[in-house]
Amino acid sequence: MAKPKATANGRDGTKDVKTARAWDSLLSLFGDPKAPIAPRSLLQTVVIVSLILHIPAYIAMVVHNPRVVNTLNAWLPHPLVQLLPAQTKVAPSDVRGPDGLFGAPWSSLSDYVCDTSFSGVEIISRDPLLIRIDNFLRTGEAEHLINVSKPLMARSTVVVEDSKDSDYEKRRRLDNARTSSSAFLERNGDPVIRCIEQRAVAFSGVPLENTEPMQVVHYDPEQVFFHCLLVARFSVFLFTVSFQHYAHHFDWFPAQFLETENRGGQRVTTFFVYLNSLPESAGGATNFPHASKHIAGMKPPGSAKGVDVHPTKGSATFWWDTDLQGNGDDRTLHSGTPPTNGEEKWGLNIWQRVGTFN
Repeated sequence: MAKPKATANGRDGTKDVKTARAWDSLLSLFGDPKAPIAPRSLLQTVVIVSLILHIPAYIAMVVHNPRVVNTLNAWLPHPLVQLLPAQTKVAPSDVRGPDGLFGAPWSSLSDYVCDTSFSGVEIISRDPLLIRIDNFLRTGEAEHLINVSKPLMARSTVVVEDSKDSDYEKRRRLDNARTSSSAFLERNGDPVIRCIEQRAVAFSGVPLENTEPMQVVHYDPEQVFFHCLLVARFSVFLFTVSFQHYAHHFDWFPAQFLETENRGGQRVTTFFVYLNSLPESAGGATNFPHASKHIAGMKPPGSAKGVDVHPTKGSATFWWDTDLQGNGDDRTLHSGTPPTNGEEKWGLNIWQRVGTFN
């Protein structure tokens, strides 16, 4: 009996035979090219071509499925997550969660569906323009932001105007004018962070790439300190109460700072989002001393000067930090007043620049 002839792909030609059979099977789907085209072969060809042409659509169906994308968000490396499309809804849900905010409750990121819409918009000051957005956050988002920021919390800092250092981060200093705690959240992070960034963009119209990392801030309830003053032979103890606060300040940067600041230039907008509600008796309002609803010839409903925005969970206050010429607007002076009566205050800063933030 003759031995099988050795080939380059195998001693007995087995691999060549299998490859040939596989290739013949594939070609058989299209029929014998030498034979007349049969109806069955034509139908097979049409089906295969149709499937190939629909591959992009099938991929889109999978990629745009919220559960699939949010599951990928949970385990893909961050650079790859940024390649995934945003999962958004264009209209607010009629469903409200237990916290009274729009949106169905969700227990994990794979169940979360992004909604970039907003509602309940009110002008609270005409000059400068301050806008309150009653339904800026969706149910569960505030709790998520608080939970992810807690491990990152540190004493808040301020940017020193007269610092000679050209490095933005090295300009930051601790200051008694700002005694809250804060944490920055990585841009384009998990699905909730990404959605809130996109919601801010949908409202302001400022490009997403101009958005700074969002900052969660926390104001503790009053803290008690004892100070000792030695007078002659007596020790006099002074009982004082210190509240966490942020004194009056601007969010825009002075010109001398922008000369060496190259991270997107001037801040142009601010969203301050309230992550919890406070009783009116507990303070914690955002105060704008130069804002006013007053219009010449019209009697204002209350005080004609100064506006206080009280913390209501899920709401946001929005304003432009600059005038139409791009200069810092002095009328946007504001402060974070301290919470009292044992209450704490949680908030979220969203800042947007005139150019791409890097």
